[in-house]
Amino acid sequence: MIHWHASCILGLCVTGRYRPLCSVIHCAPECRARAAFQRWADRYFDEPDHTLRMHAIWLLGAMLRK
Repeated sequence: MIHWHASCILGLCVTGRYRPLCSVIHCAPECRARAAFQRWADRYFDEPDHTLRMHAIWLLGAMLRK
């Protein structure tokens, strides 16, 4: 849970919305920086498509909160 809240705080600093940074990065336009972050996240968290998974979890939570 600490990773989730830390990521949301970073997302808040970057976008002004309480949203995980990995979800924000997943929705960003294709560029080298996005690809580099996705590769780093996949290695750091030891899972394929980490940003996609975090975005899917965030979307599911957003739908349930409505």
